Amino acid sequence: MIAACLKWVDDRPEIDRLTGEVVSDPRSSGPSDADLAALEWALRLRDARGGEPVVAVTVGPPAAEAMLRDAVAAGAARCVRVDLPIGSPSATVAAAIADVARDPALSFVVCGAYSIDRGSGSVPAFVAAHLGIAQALGCVTLTIGDDGAVGGDRRLDGGRREVVRT
Repeated sequence: MIAACLKWVDDRPEIDRLTGEVVSDPRSSGPSDADLAALEWALRLRDARGGEPVVAVTVGPPAAEAMLRDAVAAGAARCVRVDLPIGSPSATVAAAIADVARDPALSFVVCGAYSIDRGSGSVPAFVAAHLGIAQALGCVTLTIGDDGAVGGDRRLDGGRREVVRT
């Protein structure tokens, strides 16, 4: 099983001028480009590894189910939505994702680089920690070999790069 994590986020939130509250609109909400890329890479990995099923996972409101239907239409075998309040801490979101992905058949978790609402990119690290699996954060390139092995270049501090391979 390959898990593709998709975050439901509003691309154009509005701010209530009286209260300062952030008001989201489901019509302008959905996955970021980074998360769409994560789904694409999960599907490519599935194809390279002989059809391992892809499960699209999100933590979000019922409106996020439209995004998950799109993931199934793109090729995911199934999808799971975990209902948590918007704005939940990253560690809580990651724990919920890890609970869904905790499966003996899990071989890979693919996440976008960062979310457009917070921009921290901390959820993938928390997911890896909860699952006790290795992580490769900050990848700027990815490749999938004929044997299904994944490789890439990670950005490091100071402009350096690290080559990784599974």
